[in-house]
Amino acid sequence: MKHIKQSAAVLLCVCLLLGSLGGASAGAAFWPRSRPADGSLNAYRLPLDPVDVTLGGESYNLVNPFAALGAWVAAACGGENALKYVGLTYLEWLFTDVLSLLAAVLPASEKILTEAAFRAGDVTAGFLPGSAAFTQTPGETWRLGFAQTSLLPDDILTAQQKYYLAGFFNGRLPEGKLDYPGNDVKQVLDDMMVRVTVLDAGQGKVVLAAIDCIGIANADVQQIRLLLADFAKANDIISINVFATHSHSCLDTLGLWNPFVGKALNNIAAKFLPWLTEKGGADAEFMTLLRTRTADTIRAAVADMKPGQLFSASKDISDYLADKRLPRSVMGDMLRLRFAPAEPGARPTVILNMSAHPDTTGLQVSDGKSDGTGLSADFPYYIAAELEKAGYNCLFINGAIAGIDPARGASDDGLDLPTRHDSTIRYGRELGWVALSMTKTRAQIEASAYVDAAAIAAEQAQSSGYSLWYEDWQPVQETEVAPILNIRHAQVEVTVEQPIVLALGKLGLVNHNVYRAADGTYRTVTEIGYLQIGSALKAAFFPGEVLPELVTGGGACDAENAFNGQDFAWPSLDEIVGGDLLLFGLANDMLGYILPDTDYTMSFVDSTRQNSNQELVTFGRHIGSTLVAAFADLWTKIGVA
Repeated sequence: MKHIKQSAAVLLCVCLLLGSLGGASAGAAFWPRSRPADGSLNAYRLPLDPVDVTLGGESYNLVNPFAALGAWVAAACGGENALKYVGLTYLEWLFTDVLSLLAAVLPASEKILTEAAFRAGDVTAGFLPGSAAFTQTPGETWRLGFAQTSLLPDDILTAQQKYYLAGFFNGRLPEGKLDYPGNDVKQVLDDMMVRVTVLDAGQGKVVLAAIDCIGIANADVQQIRLLLADFAKANDIISINVFATHSHSCLDTLGLWNPFVGKALNNIAAKFLPWLTEKGGADAEFMTLLRTRTADTIRAAVADMKPGQLFSASKDISDYLADKRLPRSVMGDMLRLRFAPAEPGARPTVILNMSAHPDTTGLQVSDGKSDGTGLSADFPYYIAAELEKAGYNCLFINGAIAGIDPARGASDDGLDLPTRHDSTIRYGRELGWVALSMTKTRAQIEASAYVDAAAIAAEQAQSSGYSLWYEDWQPVQETEVAPILNIRHAQVEVTVEQPIVLALGKLGLVNHNVYRAADGTYRTVTEIGYLQIGSALKAAFFPGEVLPELVTGGGACDAENAFNGQDFAWPSLDEIVGGDLLLFGLANDMLGYILPDTDYTMSFVDSTRQNSNQELVTFGRHIGSTLVAAFADLWTKIGVA
């Protein structure tokens, strides 16, 4: 214990010293107070807040010793929570500033452009703005096309160059090679696919492509669109969207879940040793395959387009969702869009939107139920499998999933399933049955082919806590959707504030289009979007894992629940558009978690926060306000009545 205390004391002194240096150097370089000119993009770049705490209506800047002393005095009078707030805020400043200083000394990858070089190019290359004007006049009919393709390389298990899974870092050192923390594929449990739906109501085609993966960076989305540039013009495609299902057991598409330590060291050395070349994070050949097959699948979906009717239904599935970031807040509905083609015998298509992490299969656990080496598209694959058995195509689009995990109790029912993958299968199948059954009565469900009374009876005998998935079932109504389709996108310039993400970007391991601005900050261009289907359905497109409260309001956006005790400055997305907004997450980019600025903390020592790892995997403190502000601006420009 004595040695631990001594080590902690030394570490604290180092942090204080580096923090002070960082405040004068890295802090000045990375957190400028001025707002830059727009250039050719909407630059919603916000400066980092001063390290302020607000107590009793007074604001104290903790970097100023006299102000910090005043804050401690005020906190002492305010009780335990006030002291915790001041202490954790100060600790966060030290932690962030030290990491910023370390990131500042890393050499920048050759992939990172200067601002002049970035502005000299076409910053809108591959970007499609969407509908020229919004219309509320229905078209003659809906047209929809669907296609799907496997993305697995032929040599997935035989390649000399290993393939790595994204989503978890494995604790093992693979046989004979120190390629930690790479988690290489040992078995293929199910497929990794791209599924595409193309919609058209007479005003231009909208492509919705969902890839079974952890996330897709903007540079890859841009390349997919460029592969389709001529095709899009020839086929009146006004919007191409690429979503990630966010499976934590598919191949690494972002470059962060492979042996990046060796690559990082190589890329640093390459700055000084001319015979070395930079290595990217994600496997370059696989990413080429992914982009090519995705583009080809989009072409196939366009060729498959048929006229028909579109129907909408929504069912509360909150019992299947768990929120690990307090206070509990979930977007608990599953949306089902069902396309019924007019052509006899043509296969119908279902588009599903719900919010949960597909992260059950891939975690390495000590009970032997998963070694973390199996490739799986997780529960979305098994939702789609159930719909395919019933004769439907299926496209799954994930929603607001920051902190949201599958609620295993709702499907495991206390059963001792052999593996985590078995639990994934069960969860996905039940949600598939829910999607198929939305408008059915209990009697109709029990008469369905997917209800096995004998299997249910056997499971009930094994668990006293068993609950039937349709036990208290209430059917919902399905509504025909008028052929109205409007969509608009906007590019948004964001600053990379989170120092860990900044370091990974400077090392050339992530595949985002990043440039170094004249003021020393590093920035990327992402995008947001707004989609209207019919007269009532509306969805926001956000490039990451959105905290549900940013959509619905309340929760962590309220002062009483926020880390800094203040209300989030922006209205909820629901409030901006007038309510009932869907969220299509991980859309056209992956910026990690998207949180309210006021509930952001990198102190990590307060167990009551239960904020897990969200602040570690995000572009920074202001990503929430940056994107919400951009969405509000987009909504104003659309001018929807």
